[in-house]
Amino acid sequence: MKILFLPGWGATPGGGKPTFLRTHGHEVCNPPLPNDDFDAAVRIAQAHFDRHRPEVVVGSSRGGAVAMNLDIGATPLNQTAEEWDTQAACSKCCSLATRATAAVTSSA
Repeated sequence: MKILFLPGWGATPGGGKPTFLRTHGHEVCNPPLPNDDFDAAVRIAQAHFDRHRPEVVVGSSRGGAVAMNLDIGATPLNQTAEEWDTQAACSKCCSLATRATAAVTSSA
């Protein structure tokens, strides 16, 4: 499953959550987003969405706010919060990704 993972404020690409998703077999696009320019973060995220066409968008903390400002059509969106247990939050993402894959496969 191809996932666009948008990190929270101050997070760096390749952190625990996107790494967890990768180790569970998902292809993860995890762009760095500027902390000091929200509009630029949205433009960067939209460009990655348009280029990679992920099956699921995951926004962590501030990345969730960025994700809410994207034009993603019917693509599923999952938002996580830092106070969540990383494994539980990422397991939820994996579950969502599995359901989205099943829906795409059954409609093909």
